[in-house]
Amino acid sequence: MTEENKKQEDSRIETDKAESTVSAAEVETAENSAVPAEEVTDAPAEEAAEAAETAEAEEVAEEEKAEGAEVVREAPAQAAPDLSAYAFRWDYREQKQRDCAREKKKTVQTVLAYTLMVLGIFTCAFLLLSATLSMGGNKGSGGGTVNSGGNASTPTIDQTYGDHIIFVGDGSTAAEDMTLEAAAAKALPSTVGILVTDGKTGSGVGSGFIYTADGYIVTNYHVIEGMTSYVVQLYGGKRYSATVVGYDALSDIAVLKIDATGLIPADLGKSSELMLAESVLAIGSPIGISYAESVSKGIVSSRRRSVKIYNDSGVLQYTQIMIQIDNAVNPGNSGGPLVNRKGEVVGIVSKKVVYSNIYADGMGLVIPIDEGKGIIDALIAGQTVDNSALLIPASRVGISGENVTRKDGYAADGVRVKGFSSERFDAYAKLKTGDVILAIEGVSTPTIVEILRFIEDYAPGTVMAFTILRDGVQMTVSITLGSDALLN
Repeated sequence: MTEENKKQEDSRIETDKAESTVSAAEVETAENSAVPAEEVTDAPAEEAAEAAETAEAEEVAEEEKAEGAEVVREAPAQAAPDLSAYAFRWDYREQKQRDCAREKKKTVQTVLAYTLMVLGIFTCAFLLLSATLSMGGNKGSGGGTVNSGGNASTPTIDQTYGDHIIFVGDGSTAAEDMTLEAAAAKALPSTVGILVTDGKTGSGVGSGFIYTADGYIVTNYHVIEGMTSYVVQLYGGKRYSATVVGYDALSDIAVLKIDATGLIPADLGKSSELMLAESVLAIGSPIGISYAESVSKGIVSSRRRSVKIYNDSGVLQYTQIMIQIDNAVNPGNSGGPLVNRKGEVVGIVSKKVVYSNIYADGMGLVIPIDEGKGIIDALIAGQTVDNSALLIPASRVGISGENVTRKDGYAADGVRVKGFSSERFDAYAKLKTGDVILAIEGVSTPTIVEILRFIEDYAPGTVMAFTILRDGVQMTVSITLGSDALLN
């Protein structure tokens, strides 16, 4: 190879290296514009290679730096909490308050639920009881257990001890009752005062109530007994002369008539529905007519009190069924109405208990309106009075006898039978003349008075055991008690 050819060959190799370097530089320039192409083309080949490597390393570094910067820029959006700024602990006090609130709410809900349930049960029970009582009251209206008027509701308790009756009835409901003030206001316009005189020196005052709007007035017989002039004073003071329509001395009921119309008659209730300790009002003219329209409050002390009525000789004639009250009752109240809490007349004030000539406080006696109404209607109609529902005849053995004692030579103290009142008495068939009655129902009755006192607590028709001594032999005989009605 010639010198000249060698130089040309060397020049060609250098040119190839340069072109190779330029090509590499251009490639690097296309991938990363941060390195200018002029610098690569002007440097030697080795320096160009190093520069290319350096540029590549720097490019990688720049890319990593750019990626790191990019990560740093994106981090704030998804930054993790700075744990050093927080203290992780539970607030038990706040939790306790929340738990208490939840428990309180749960308790209130539970109590409310139980309350509603209990109220529902009581409501159902009350409705059922009301329906039962209503049905029972309707069934009992045909005839009561205790009263003889036949209008009593079925009693809850009804026990009889001789003639003493303990009664607790259904009574009236609170919805039907008035206040006592309203009851008095309703009854007062039907109440009257009665002035009586005998045309000489005797005079008196009593009470009564309007029975019909056309002027029939109810009072006691003893208010008009022996009198000849009668004046009725209406509520408000207006007065009318009155005449006697009729009376029944045994039941102590009388009816007067005044010439007036458009009066306000009393609303009659049922004495059989009264209960022990029920509040009642007595309205009348105690002491004098200047105290007319007086109202006294009390209670029913006894629904059916057996009151004994004796004749002038002290012999028991009847036992009268009456209502006992503890209202203030004084002379002048006689004949006035006894009013219940509905403002209805349930009785006629008649007597005040007298013991050994002393008036007993708080012991008034009233004729029940259930039994009295039949007598009043009969008097107005001019019919025969049937007071058997109100008056129970006294019991009779139906014998005549004498007291005997051992001192007289008899075997025992007792009552010796001398004769019989009528063959209709049961004693006529069971006893004999000469028998000595020693006891009744095991109770010693050594005298006639003792026999009368013992049997007066029992109604006619009662069967009793008589212990007698006959021809020296003691025996027991069952005898049915009779009454004066068997004498006819």
